[in-house]
Amino acid sequence: MTDLRFQLTRDWPLWFLALAAIVAIAVSAGLYYRSRREVTRRYFLLLLCLRIAAIGVLVLFIFRPVLFFHHRRVARSLLSILIDCSGSMSVRDGEGMAPRLEQVKAAIGPRSRFIEKLEADFDLAFFQFSSDAGPLRIGHLAELAADGNATALGRAVTTASRLPAGRRADAVILISDGIDNSGKSPLQAILQQGVVVHCIGMGTARRQRHKDIAVVDVEHERYISVDTVAEITVHVRVGGYDDQARIILKEEGTEIAQKQIFLQPDDATHPPAGRAVSLVETINFTPSKTGQFSYEVAIDPREDERIADNNRYGFSMIVTSPKIKVLYIEGLPRPEYKFLNRILQQDPNVELLSLVQVRKGIFLRQGQIKGIDIQAFPDDLQTLRKFNVVILGDVDRTYFTTPQLQNLQTMVSEGGGFLMLGGKNSFGPGGWAESPMAEVLPVRLGGKGDPQENTRFRMTLTPEGISHPIFVGPLPFFGGGNAGPPVSTPELEGCNVVRGKKPAATVIAVNPSRKDSEGNNLIVAAVAQYGIGRSMAFTADSTHRWWQQLRGLGRDTPYVKFWGQTVRWLAGEEVRESEQGKGITAFADKLIYQPGDQVSLFARARGEDGLATGDAIIRAVVQPKDGRPIRLQLNYEPGTAGEYSAAFDPPAPGEYGVTVNGRLDNEDIGEATAGFRVGKPNLEFDELEADEDLLRRIAQATAGEYLALARIDDLAERLRSREHEKRVQGKIYLWNGPIMFGAFLLLMSTEWVLRKRRQMA
Repeated sequence: MTDLRFQLTRDWPLWFLALAAIVAIAVSAGLYYRSRREVTRRYFLLLLCLRIAAIGVLVLFIFRPVLFFHHRRVARSLLSILIDCSGSMSVRDGEGMAPRLEQVKAAIGPRSRFIEKLEADFDLAFFQFSSDAGPLRIGHLAELAADGNATALGRAVTTASRLPAGRRADAVILISDGIDNSGKSPLQAILQQGVVVHCIGMGTARRQRHKDIAVVDVEHERYISVDTVAEITVHVRVGGYDDQARIILKEEGTEIAQKQIFLQPDDATHPPAGRAVSLVETINFTPSKTGQFSYEVAIDPREDERIADNNRYGFSMIVTSPKIKVLYIEGLPRPEYKFLNRILQQDPNVELLSLVQVRKGIFLRQGQIKGIDIQAFPDDLQTLRKFNVVILGDVDRTYFTTPQLQNLQTMVSEGGGFLMLGGKNSFGPGGWAESPMAEVLPVRLGGKGDPQENTRFRMTLTPEGISHPIFVGPLPFFGGGNAGPPVSTPELEGCNVVRGKKPAATVIAVNPSRKDSEGNNLIVAAVAQYGIGRSMAFTADSTHRWWQQLRGLGRDTPYVKFWGQTVRWLAGEEVRESEQGKGITAFADKLIYQPGDQVSLFARARGEDGLATGDAIIRAVVQPKDGRPIRLQLNYEPGTAGEYSAAFDPPAPGEYGVTVNGRLDNEDIGEATAGFRVGKPNLEFDELEADEDLLRRIAQATAGEYLALARIDDLAERLRSREHEKRVQGKIYLWNGPIMFGAFLLLMSTEWVLRKRRQMA
């Protein structure tokens, strides 16, 4: 309904406007009347109308009239109906009963009394929901399936409260079993909408005795080395069975291990049939190749099980090349130990176990390696063989027995790595010249009276050192390559004096400011092959200054690069890593997140030389199974080995795929994929009993009603639509604007042209 009102801007009465218009029209008609014989009657009337119209526009300019309008529109209340189609709605609550969703379809079908009653009073909007909500055509209700992987009541009511056209619902009818596993408070989200919510509940609210076997959780390591036993811990919930079952482990769909289990704990009394008990079982396998693989733990379903979909649990693991296992022994907790221990612990390709003497003969263990449990230097060769590299710091030879050192000599000859660091109790002053390790070291040792060089110096690389794999990363810091050092490398505080190199050894770094008895620069670093293993002597004991003064460079300091490459060379890994070349790996910090958790994504980047780099640009696309992709920039983590990270909040439970791309120096370095899940794989079947209490609290907090599904027609009887009147007011200025002025000019110009064509005065 529209009301119109006409008003003049100037304080003149409306009759005066009409009188002025009549006078102007009469004068115009009189003037034209004298010329009526010069033209035809039709031409005369056309000219007269043009003149009258022009005068009318002129009158509007003078009196400035305004048209006021008042529009009223009446609409019915909007009612949104939300139907739960999550997995728990497929449950049958008793023998002979239809699944929950099928009961809903029967109660609110297009021709049901409930819908017919509401359609007479309301504008209706239908929605389906599980982890998210979407529109539903009531005519397609029969096609709706209970296959959602999670339930988010708060998100569903939020969607149903606000329609895309901008219209808000006056009330929402929520039809659900009340099971919410979104990880967030649904009541809090619903209260923020300010909408009345009527809840229709269904399902049994009490625990009944049903037969069911469920794999509820799997514990495993995210990374496992190839050819290493992986232990998978399986959590099983059993109700109604007391016989045996078989756990099956599959890799990429192929069975790789199995185990027979009893569905009743050994120490438990026999419970009433149907009461659930929890079991914890382990199943082992040994991966034979590297890569990221999908695994599944499954238990064969029974015909009489309540739910068969919860008998499986999927996960993934990354099988890596074996990490470098390092044993580091120090005679005292000096600065060199503190920083070298920390850097090696942070290296993603190193497993470190350190023993540092805190009192005479008493060592403190730091770090741990799976499968190795020692409190002192191992006495047996078998344990020593588990390490790839052994580092001896400032520790006297007397702390070791001759058999222990003979085992170490054998371990190196069989392919291990050995490094001795400088210190007051290292090399000759430590009594090592009379030990089996004197044969292993690449330098000749003197006696306990050998001097110690205490003058500060900057280490210089020999021509052999410039081309050696140990200095591939830090080469520019020591004057190697075409460019000078990027920064001034801090000086070393001194070094042990040794008596030259052995014939088969290679000197790779020297002290250029001091010479030995033979006139050669003092040896700082020398390497050699021993059997099929490798040995190295590094006579300085103050490389920690490279980290302390250049820590702003993070993992790019010469300290991190030098020691990382040294350990890799001693273990024989530098060839494998350089052959890898540029590339990228990606992973999430967990495979399964609880709803509401923040997800952290990580990537590691390698340059052309196969070494970690912090200079790449890393981007990721996270693709939910159902939803829009999420684009992220991963930022470099200072102090890490080429590691990048980003965090975000996943929009809903379910499966997510991740694609990560990297660029370095404007070139692609590769692509990697990863994946994770929000919520357990069988999240909807983890708790099957309806949450009537939650639905009642939602209804009460929003001034709505709670009813069971059987009484849904009662709600339709009580609801009444309210008419909403929308008032729209406005005004139109009939005299203002370029259109009116243009109309006046057009009318006058047209009249003038027509008069001149007939040669009228």
